Amino acid sequence: MHETNQADLKSRTASSFAWASAGTGGQVLSQVLALAILARLLTPTEFGVVSAATIIVQLSLILNEFGIGPAVVQRQSMSQIDIRVGFTLSCLFGSFVVFVLWILAPTLAAMFEISELTWVIRAYAVIFIFKSYSAVADALLQRELAFRLLARADTISFAVGYAGVGILSAYVGLTYWSLVLGHLSQSVIKAGLTLRYKNHDKTPSFEIGTVKEFLHFGLGQTASRLGSYVANQGDSFVVAKVLGVERLGEYGRANQLVVMPGNQLGGVFDKVLFPTFSLVQEDKARFGEAYRKALSLIAMIGLPVSAFLFVVAPNITSVMLGDRWGNVIEPMRILSLGLLFRLLHKISDPTARATGAVYQRAWRQGFVAATLVAGSYIGSSQGLVGVAWGVLAATVLDAGLMVQLCSKIAGITSWTVLQALSPGLRLGIISYFLAFSVQSTASQFLESHVGILILTIIALMAGLSLVIYMMPRLSMGKDGVTVVGYTWALLHLEKRLGLRPPMA
Repeated sequence: MHETNQADLKSRTASSFAWASAGTGGQVLSQVLALAILARLLTPTEFGVVSAATIIVQLSLILNEFGIGPAVVQRQSMSQIDIRVGFTLSCLFGSFVVFVLWILAPTLAAMFEISELTWVIRAYAVIFIFKSYSAVADALLQRELAFRLLARADTISFAVGYAGVGILSAYVGLTYWSLVLGHLSQSVIKAGLTLRYKNHDKTPSFEIGTVKEFLHFGLGQTASRLGSYVANQGDSFVVAKVLGVERLGEYGRANQLVVMPGNQLGGVFDKVLFPTFSLVQEDKARFGEAYRKALSLIAMIGLPVSAFLFVVAPNITSVMLGDRWGNVIEPMRILSLGLLFRLLHKISDPTARATGAVYQRAWRQGFVAATLVAGSYIGSSQGLVGVAWGVLAATVLDAGLMVQLCSKIAGITSWTVLQALSPGLRLGIISYFLAFSVQSTASQFLESHVGILILTIIALMAGLSLVIYMMPRLSMGKDGVTVVGYTWALLHLEKRLGLRPPMA
């Protein structure tokens, strides 16, 4: 790739991160507000019914896509025949999933011993019609790094669909159906906007060579995602079967409060890194450098957030969910310790996919899935706290296996990985002591959880900003200084505000 193209790719990648982050910020704000309101309108049992349905839905999403969307993104060249074949296969797999869900819904409800699940699952089946029809359009937008449009679609669909329809439905007393209607509305709006932004040829095609290529990639992708699915949902299944639907509702909210920032932040990296790494997969030096920088950046973000969530878990639970959700606090604290490891998976997964290493991912995810289910089941004897410890152990194992795979692909050593993570560790330690000091002191003078939370956030942001500005190399390392300096220039902050960027 020529120098000008390298500069252009850097600019497009930075812009993509900015737009993806903006979209994520909009979604996080909407999710926080929606969760706070819905937690006061619905009971843990009602959340538990939908959490059980989500276990089925997440599995169906994997089979519905069968890796077609990622295959579209990963291919080095894309013809009209490729697009038509991808669309045809996506619709076929989607139709199959809808049929199977409708038929198996009563059996699945009986397996969970939740009679309400039959029609909830059948209602969720409608989602797959829209997702399969818009999957290729979504993948093409990712391939083109059109994250401004994707961010707009994500934000609007969540705010209007899930938050708007869901809250209104809960307010008028539709119980768990309000969450179902919110998800359905979100999917319909997202699919409509995606197809509006990226129209493509929808003529069916079964060109045999392209079909084989899609299915080869899709089989490995699906096997890997099935492992990831069990790793992500196995704990919820154990809680549902061993501890009951009410505990599942509580565990789901603890998991959501921790996983939500991790998933949203990790989703930004996944969306941007996968197509970007796919473009440079043949350039080993640039690939390795990009992965190292991604590791460093994710640690500098993830560890301070993890420290913050651990310290203020009681305050967040009270503000977000209310007083009847006290059982959420300790599981949330334990799960927050695994946030960095979740994020390491989030950046390593698209890195492996970008090089087509889907089968190497698959066996690792299968091993992690088995570990998580076993750990959750063993820990369930100690309630939700024990399940959380089992999940944390599996999360650490998952991150280690995926980073090892991607380090091998990228040609970087374990020492290089540790060096990349060290600035984040320093920021995490600083963040913990800052947050703990402020939260402990504020608790002596304030009774309001909202006031304590706001004061801790302000103090933490101010303290970290001062440390980063005064000691950039010590706090962020070389890669962090480079990223901040580039972002500073991109946003023209020196010209607009007269602020110089942190210098090494």
